Amino acid sequence: MSKWFRFFIGWLLPGLLLLLISIIVRLNFEKNSIMTDVLIQFLQSIGIALIVGSIFDLVLNTKSFTNTLSKIFISKSFLSELSEKEKKQSLQLILQPPDKKVQYYNFNKYFSQQIDKSMKIFENNFRSEFFIKAKIYKEDDVIKADTELAYRVHKGRDKYESFPVYFDSERIKILKTIIETPDGKSIDITPYYKSDDDEFCNFKHKYEFKVPDEYNKCEYLNIRRKYIDIGYDHWLCYGFLLVTPSDGVRFELNCEKGLKIKENVVYDNSLKTELNEETRESIIIRSSAWLNTHSGFMLIIGDENTEVDIANEIIDEKIKEYDENFSPNQPPNEAEAEAEEVSSSN
Repeated sequence: MSKWFRFFIGWLLPGLLLLLISIIVRLNFEKNSIMTDVLIQFLQSIGIALIVGSIFDLVLNTKSFTNTLSKIFISKSFLSELSEKEKKQSLQLILQPPDKKVQYYNFNKYFSQQIDKSMKIFENNFRSEFFIKAKIYKEDDVIKADTELAYRVHKGRDKYESFPVYFDSERIKILKTIIETPDGKSIDITPYYKSDDDEFCNFKHKYEFKVPDEYNKCEYLNIRRKYIDIGYDHWLCYGFLLVTPSDGVRFELNCEKGLKIKENVVYDNSLKTELNEETRESIIIRSSAWLNTHSGFMLIIGDENTEVDIANEIIDEKIKEYDENFSPNQPPNEAEAEAEEVSSSN
């Protein structure tokens, strides 16, 4: 059955029949009758309504009109009913270079990767209220770091994924990890060694903490962990890297007297550093913004007087000597001539 045939027998034909009946009534029945006038007006109104409604129905169901309407207005309910693949395709249409000339730089691939990461963010755990506190001290002629961290983890889907922990040295040991539920229940869990590869495969030691199934009903979980980092006789490389997105972080580190922070670097522009420049014995690294994976920092901590300081002193002396012998107003050829005269006189 064609669209035009369904259109006529559906609403248009009944509307035309009612108008025709109203005309017949008007011609064959008594004029100036209230009942006749009411019946005619009723038949005409219903007939016209059916004709107009059928025309609108035809227009609304045409493909061209639907496409035009979708270009003008897309409702939230329409977007929510899209499949994951359709949502990704929609984002790819929106997030694309405005100028076709930049297609050469393969920006579409970059946008596609960012879309994949954004759509997967709620499939995995993410963190909030992240706090890290470290104490640096020297014991048995070795620099060590005691670290306590606490954060709140939120599940992405229906259950919590395992918590990954990565270390780049076997000199780091996990002392304790505790999971706490919102109602105060807690459990001390033991990690198991992780052998499969992932995006952090460059780390030498990988561990995971599995969440008991009965904890999946909790809206969030609080995690507390303690670990020790054993350095060397006069230095320690202390670093931290996020493996899941986090809503902010605050890190505090304090060194005992005789130790100081030699170098510090952060891997995210939103991380703000507050270093005690006078003593270099304490530092705060913080951010209230959302942090992606691979955000973090690295610190070099050592004795007050080490070969690092000696090397810096030698470099400073060489720079000072160069500045004293260098004259920016002297042409290079004259400087070379003087150097030749000095060498020949020797």
